[in-house]
Amino acid sequence: MGSVLSFVSLTTPKPLEPVCYYLRHEYNSTGEKINNLQSSEHDPSVRMNLPFYKVQQKHWRLLKEDRSKSIFARKKLSDNNISKWMKLYPCWCESDFADLKDQFHTFDVNQDGMIDFEEMFALL
Repeated sequence: MGSVLSFVSLTTPKPLEPVCYYLRHEYNSTGEKINNLQSSEHDPSVRMNLPFYKVQQKHWRLLKEDRSKSIFARKKLSDNNISKWMKLYPCWCESDFADLKDQFHTFDVNQDGMIDFEEMFALL
């Protein structure tokens, strides 16, 4: 009986390029900063194509969207909006809206201007 050797080809996934906080072209191979950089290397389009900036843009975009939703929700209960609500509900007075606003802020535990599922669950 002969033994048959089989070679298994192990392939490794392509390694991801590490996120770098510094521009690589600003440093030489020993890690020393190059002082005589040309002005084209400081072009913002070069920086925007780096993986670090892409991750940053994604993070800040999501944060900005959350912040806009929160601001919009808070404006709904602002004092400037009460006159609009009084026109829609003429039988209510300002004290009713103030009570409603206080109740809302009582149950909005994280003060983001919205009552999410956990806060609604605690409310019920």
